Formats: sequence, C-alpha cells, structure tokens
Amino acid sequence: MLLVILGLIFIVSIAIAFGVVSLQKYMNPEPSLMQVRLSQLKEQHEEEEALYEYNNTSDLTRFLRGSGYSSEELGKLLEKYSFFGSLKRLIRQSGIVVPPDKFFIMFMAAPLAFSLFSTLILKNPLIGLACLTIPVVSIFLLVFKRNQRLEKFTKQLPDALAMLTSSLRAGHSFQSALSIVSTEMPDPMSIELGNVVNDMNLGIPVKEALNKMIVSLNSLPDAKMLATAILIQREAGGNLAEILDKLGFTIRERFKMKGQIASLTAQSTMTGYVMGLAPITLLGIMTVFMGDYVAPLYETEIGNVALGIGAVMQIIGFFIMKKIVEIRV
Repeated sequence: MLLVILGLIFIVSIAIAFGVVSLQKYMNPEPSLMQVRLSQLKEQHEEEEALYEYNNTSDLTRFLRGSGYSSEELGKLLEKYSFFGSLKRLIRQSGIVVPPDKFFIMFMAAPLAFSLFSTLILKNPLIGLACLTIPVVSIFLLVFKRNQRLEKFTKQLPDALAMLTSSLRAGHSFQSALSIVSTEMPDPMSIELGNVVNDMNLGIPVKEALNKMIVSLNSLPDAKMLATAILIQREAGGNLAEILDKLGFTIRERFKMKGQIASLTAQSTMTGYVMGLAPITLLGIMTVFMGDYVAPLYETEIGNVALGIGAVMQIIGFFIMKKIVEIRV
C-alpha cells in the first residue's frame, strides 16, 4: 500500500510540474523580433548602469557580488562536495538566475529536513514522502529547462552562423564578429558567445574559451561541431567564413530531415502515449466507480505486488516504444 501511495504522489507531482511549465509557456509566448531587440537595448542600458555602479564600489563588494553565492561561507563549504558541483553546473546550464546555495537550501536541504522531522518526530510518513518529491520535481524542472535552453540554442545556431559568416566576409576579425553576433542575437546565444568574447578579452586562449562554452552547453553536439571547425581552421588554415557557411547549411538540412521524420513518426508516437496512459486511466476510473472490484489491488499483498509489476512493465514499455520511434539525425 505504501508503494502505491508513493507512486501516486510521484505521478501527481510530475503532472503538476508539467502543468506549471505548460501554463508558463502559454502565458509567456515567444516574443517578436522587435520585442527581443527592445529587450536587448534595455539590458544594454542596465549593464551600462551596473558597470558605472561597479566602478564606484569597493573591492570587497565586487568580490561578494561576483561569487554567485548568497552566502560566501556556505558556498565555499558546499563546494567541497561533488554533488553540489553537479547541481551548480545544472543550474548554470538551465539559465535560471538563482544562487546555487540558496537553491540547495530551499529545494533540497529544507524538504529533506522536514521529511525527517515529520517521519521521526510527528510519526507521519505520508507528509515525509510528499516532502521528498520536492527535490525530485526541482531536479526534473532544472533538467527540463536545460533541455529547453539547449534546444533553443540549436535553433538559433544557423542564424548565428549566417551572421558570423557575413561579418567575417565584411572584413571583421573573428573576435569582432563574435562580439557582433553576441550583441545582436537573443538569449541563450548572446550569453554563451558573450562569455567566449569576454574570456578572449581577458587573454584566455580560444581553445579554452570554446571548451568552457561546450561544458556550459552540456557538450551539445552542434556546439562541439562549431568549436571543432573554428579550432581546425585556426590550426590548419582555410576560409573560416566558407567553413561556417557549410556548417550552417548542414544544420539547416538536418532540421528539415528531423521535421520530416517527426511527421512520419507522429502516429506511432501518439499510439505509444495512448497505450501507456490507457491502463493508468482505466485503473483510475475503476477505482472511483468500482472501488470494491479493485480493492484487492490496494488492500492485499499480492495486489500490491501486481500493481508494482504492472507499473514497472508500463515504464519499460514506454521507453521501448520511445526508442523505436526515435531516429537520430
């Protein structure tokens, strides 16, 4: 029975997370090009004001603001553990502007502490299990936002390559062309290329700056292709504008092929979702309207085992169906 309750809590938490993300996407649609440009001008103005304020502050204040932590002592303490490094990298890749130590305290340490308190002191394990879903859902949302940001970067890459190629053919240097692209393109392209430009301005080698970008983008294949093309051209020579032009053409053709594959496999994908959700929906309906009929599944040990086996088989079948219709391009 406890296993069933835990599974239901987890499923409800995931459903709520999906609903929140979908509602956020519906309430905040993709901005137009004019809105993006106005937003960039506003951010540029705010950066100039921040730079003026930065130049008029003490060295200690600069250090604390640049650390990225809400508490410098807590951040340094958590950095000793490898899991916090992974969490910090995931937060950075997701594009969420929040101090990693504050995220850890609010969405991981505090729910875990309250779960132990409610289980051991209040003798209420259900509240403890509900609190344990908060870190799981938080990590799920971070991974979802990271994947969403990486997908957005991939879609922006052909336009960024076209702009970079035009700048190089107009006579700009590579660093100057990168600076132009980082200024004109929206997030996340502007953020990632802007970081590369800043590193190069500080004297960091191009290879190291590009490797930092790859790590920041979770080793995205398109980012690795871009970095490899740039590094090979710098070592072996050649026309960088022509190389980047062909790379952009290849990425656009891949987008076309992925769209064709998605249209051809849409029916199979929908079939997999229907087959995966049908047993769960049917069980829920029978539980509400035919409670006495399905009561042995919840009240007997054999019924709990059957539910557990069914849930595991459903998950395995879902991933097998997803693997069948997934075609890598």
